Order: sequence, then C-alpha cells, then structure tokens
Amino acid sequence: MASQKITGTLWYYLLQNPLIKDNEEYMAKVSATDVYDVNRIAAEMQKYNSTATIADIKAVLEILFTVVSNKVADGCSVRLPIVNIRPSISGRFSSPVDSFDSNRHAVNVKVTSGEMLNQAISNVQVARYDSVERSPVLKQFINCFTGTSNAYHAGFIGKLVGNELKFDIDSIDEGLFIVNSETAEEIKVQHFGKITNGELMFTLPPLTKGEYYMELRKAYCANREIRRGILKKSFVVE
Repeated sequence: MASQKITGTLWYYLLQNPLIKDNEEYMAKVSATDVYDVNRIAAEMQKYNSTATIADIKAVLEILFTVVSNKVADGCSVRLPIVNIRPSISGRFSSPVDSFDSNRHAVNVKVTSGEMLNQAISNVQVARYDSVERSPVLKQFINCFTGTSNAYHAGFIGKLVGNELKFDIDSIDEGLFIVNSETAEEIKVQHFGKITNGELMFTLPPLTKGEYYMELRKAYCANREIRRGILKKSFVVE
C-alpha cells in the first residue's frame, strides 16, 4: 500500500494506543513511500556527480561504514550531518563499584538524527490515510498428495498459502479450522509441519461426508482480538 503513495509526503495512519487503558487515545504509524538500500543511494548520489561511477560511490560508502563502525566500537562518538552515533551500556548496577556483567548488562548503540536531517524533515508535508485492518488472508489450499486443490485425503499433507497466517499454536482460540458448510461443525487442525505468515503445512484431519471450507483465526493487538480469514473455495468430502 505504501508503494502506491506519492513520494514527498509523510503518510501515516492511526492506531489505538494499547498502553492507555482508560481513555480512548490513538498513536500515529508512519507508512514509508519507498525503501532505499546502498545500491539505490549510490545511484541517487551519482546524479550529483556524473563523473563518479556507482562502483566508486559504493566503495567510498563501504569505507565510511567501516570507519564509523570501528570508531564507535573503539568507544568514540561519531557526529555526522545526518546522524549522531555513540556507544552506551544498559542494565542495572547494584552499587557504585559494581562491575560490568554480560549476564546483566549489554553494550548498545545510541543513534539520534543529525542537524541536516532534522532540517530536511522539518518542513515535510504530512497526510493521514485510513488503514486497512490486518487479518488473515487465505489464498489457496493444495493437497500435497495430488498436487491439486479440489481433492481431500485425510492423513496426508495439506498446504495453505496466503498472508498473515502465522498464529499462536498454544492458543485455544487461534488456529486453522475446517468447518462443515451445512452443519457449522468445525474440526481444529492439530498437527503442523510449518507455520509462517505466508504458508501453513499440516496433516489433513479425518472428516465425515459433506462440504467444507477452511477458516483461520488469529489474535491481534493487546486485547487479543480474534480476526478471521476464510478460504473462498470450498471442497467436498465423499
């Protein structure tokens, strides 16, 4: 969705703040219009100096990254026009003479924006858009025994492809359910070989004769709201 937005504008949507229990309060989530890696940054830099090749620019950037990383690792603070970087230590110390303990403490990096970046973003245009509520999207079921989506063989492996499929397998309310279209009787799938946001692999449970559809239930947000995704294509067990 973000890639369809016009660049040059900071797009955001609002979410209810999960830390505020008593009052209705919302927080902004920014949606990036694009993503730039080293290759794309080098290509943009070449527009300012056409005599330098992208390979030359990337080589200089690699040197910059190495020098900055080494200096911060040496305990130095690095101040650049776009970013300020310094090492830090987190964790609790029990006394004024307590020593660093890697089991209780950690070495971190603190990063803040630099003056040039602050100035560049100070006059940015901001626009709000209405977000689409996240929920499971079931795109296709595949019977791995036949390689098709129109047959069901209990005991064999099934694959479900989609988005937002990963769920808490230990939750009673979440999971993949196979529902009888006529009686609404539902069977919860118990055995999974793979659970990711894009794909589920599972053992097909035994079913009685009838027409069925697949439904995924997944909890979202701090209040564990259950949202459902249904595979539009049903199947028949004979």
